[in-house]
Amino acid sequence: MTIMNEHRTAYFCALLLITISILISCGPVHAETIEPETGAFLLVTDTEGIESIQNILETKGEPAYADIVNFENTAFDSNLFRKYKAIAFPYEEKLTDEIQKAWASGCEVYLYGDLTIQKYKTMVGLDRFTLEVNLHNCNGEVIQKATQYFEPEYEENERFDIISYGSIRPLLVKAESGSGLKNHADMSVWNYLECIVGHFKRMNQSQRSDTYIDCGFDIVKIWGENNQFSNHMEYFLYRNYDEELENYDFFGIKTHVWVENSVGTVTGIQTKYALPFSSDNLIDTVSASYTNIGALDVSVGWGLTDPEMTIGYTMDLSNCHPTISHSTNYGTDTVEWLMSPRSFLPLPLDGNNLICSATWVSWGIHTAAVDLYYNGVVEVGSNGVHSLTPGYTKYQMRFEY
Repeated sequence: MTIMNEHRTAYFCALLLITISILISCGPVHAETIEPETGAFLLVTDTEGIESIQNILETKGEPAYADIVNFENTAFDSNLFRKYKAIAFPYEEKLTDEIQKAWASGCEVYLYGDLTIQKYKTMVGLDRFTLEVNLHNCNGEVIQKATQYFEPEYEENERFDIISYGSIRPLLVKAESGSGLKNHADMSVWNYLECIVGHFKRMNQSQRSDTYIDCGFDIVKIWGENNQFSNHMEYFLYRNYDEELENYDFFGIKTHVWVENSVGTVTGIQTKYALPFSSDNLIDTVSASYTNIGALDVSVGWGLTDPEMTIGYTMDLSNCHPTISHSTNYGTDTVEWLMSPRSFLPLPLDGNNLICSATWVSWGIHTAAVDLYYNGVVEVGSNGVHSLTPGYTKYQMRFEY
């Protein structure tokens, strides 16, 4: 029975690969001849992109998990868009009409290339690039919604490589360059495809499991010679509703940062918070510095008379017993953490999260603001002789409430 199943699996994979290769070589995918499955994904690219994907499919011998169409083909037909749940387009101004048709049809629209949020808004036809996120009380209960937005200068100038916006969790991806790393401009269509499909599949799974419903934007950084490393961040916003200090509000944030790697070992995860408004002040920051950590119960306070009023969480790091170093500067309202392997018999950090939290008091302008930075370090090569890191990446967090 096992041998028969293996043969069936091999046959299915080979058949799927042949089918995708035929779709690519034939040019556009026509609605009259291809009936995509529910939840199907379409990648739009040019002739060069088609050839690049074809070569990688032949080398890897694995499916692309997508229908792929060549927009340079004269038979390219935007009427097929309504068949798909999500479509990825290159950032090409000549595709503006097709992109807006896809958006109007209800598709999740991904753009890839040299992007800014403002470019995405213009191409898709959006007035605002905002997201309703949960605002929790001290017990973690959702009390109200806050609108997350980005300042105009950030939307105009901050570069991204992939952006999506729609019915599923929006995606913001940066491909970073750094010491020993390939420049973001060298990303191939296949790199874009892998990242976008990974997000699409993950979000469809999360809609069934409720894993990501409480999070905001899906924030990802990729780097490495073949973009084989990715750095991820999730964040949760809190507000102390019991404090009634006139003209001031009290907020908290908790972040999860981790690294995914197909090669090498993770040897560093970093997080940094900075308050951008001089009228705001940090209150408390955790976790503190620890060595040889196992399971750790952490709570961050609000600087008030009631010590029971905290945001609490647990980190289980017993599979690697790492070190966390923590530094807070209340003069500049910044705080920074580094998780690294323990000194004696160090173990890799693969698969682990650095969870951090801070509280601050904000002058009452109905905006909570914090800038988040994160980074990862991966060692590759014999005995980990090469340490690869893109450095800190900054994300601007602004919430109207």
